Amino acid sequence: MCEKILFKKKEFEVVENCNFSYENSCFKTIVVTRKGKKFFLDIFKQGFEDELWRFKKIKRIMVPAPKLLKVDKEKQMTLRTYHEGVFADKLLAEQKFKDEDFKSLFYTYRIMRANKLNLSYAPHDYILTDKGLIYLNSTVRDKSEEFDFEKEPIRLWFPTVAGRAYLKSRGFDISKIQREEENYWNKKIVLISIQYW
Repeated sequence: MCEKILFKKKEFEVVENCNFSYENSCFKTIVVTRKGKKFFLDIFKQGFEDELWRFKKIKRIMVPAPKLLKVDKEKQMTLRTYHEGVFADKLLAEQKFKDEDFKSLFYTYRIMRANKLNLSYAPHDYILTDKGLIYLNSTVRDKSEEFDFEKEPIRLWFPTVAGRAYLKSRGFDISKIQREEENYWNKKIVLISIQYW
């Protein structure tokens, strides 16, 4: 029997938990369906108003992300558009993330730089769709060197030492991932950055 959940007095069927929901996060995201249509449903444990503000800010600055459709303030839940795709961390682990897929990631990064903000750039916060990468999380913070994409986070998108450790921490088998010296990946990162910046 399928699990059901009520949102704004309407019944939705739970399809799956999402890859980007965290144990220490203030909300979890599940995929639900109603009348054959899928949605992202966010269930908040705390910080509902803050997260709502972040969702709206992401929309306002035009980051490619699921659209906020409805809000249930009483139950502290939100309903967002569903996007069919594959999580970026899975693609990286399977070595199926192509160089041209970086185009939409750098597009998002340029938007954030222009607005003096940072997102989470962890690959598990993105899915690759036929329209490019879609940001699924709600993390938005003031710009700082620590979270600047071109400093450390970009290294998670390549099989660098940091990238391999990240994928391993996410539970992926990294034994078949291409191994190269760090200098090889440093050059590759620079070339990709020049190409798509």
